[in-house]
Amino acid sequence: MMKLTPIHLRYLAIALILPGMAAAEIYKQVLPDGSVVFSDQPAPGAERIEVAPAQTYKPPPIPVSSPRRSAEKDREADARHYDELRITTPEDDAPIRENAGNVHIEIAVSPALRVREGHKIVLYMDGEPVAEPGTRTVFDLKNVDRGTHQLQAAIVDAAGKPLKTSDPVTFHLLRISIIRPQPFAP
Repeated sequence: MMKLTPIHLRYLAIALILPGMAAAEIYKQVLPDGSVVFSDQPAPGAERIEVAPAQTYKPPPIPVSSPRRSAEKDREADARHYDELRITTPEDDAPIRENAGNVHIEIAVSPALRVREGHKIVLYMDGEPVAEPGTRTVFDLKNVDRGTHQLQAAIVDAAGKPLKTSDPVTFHLLRISIIRPQPFAP
């Protein structure tokens, strides 16, 4: 057996708290000269030392979240932020008598558009965007063809993904033509 100095005793004490050592049996023996010997083997006159199990901590599992799923959740949260998105002018199924084809459009958003987060409004007519995405809620379209058209507004995030879409609004633009000089109601 080996004699242990105070430095050895410190190292042994540290080793005792390691999980691998905690499972092993430890024996302490005091030699006739007063020195103390620790061992994992029993010896005559050695005393078995009870070592408490090492304290461990198991953290909760990390939620698996892909960037895509996280972005989808962010968009859903952003969409829930808006209580209202609707086209207020023109009214649904309204006839508009305008020979130059000018159409005035107003959109209601509540609460206010989150401009700091890159949210913008896109206006669609007949399924196609008619203006660049922006923060305005009033649009004046020029030279719109006569006939029936459908408007819809959408709030999009900074990446252009739709967050909320309004109900569609249909309007009928009536313009005088050579074939039909008098405006008519649909």
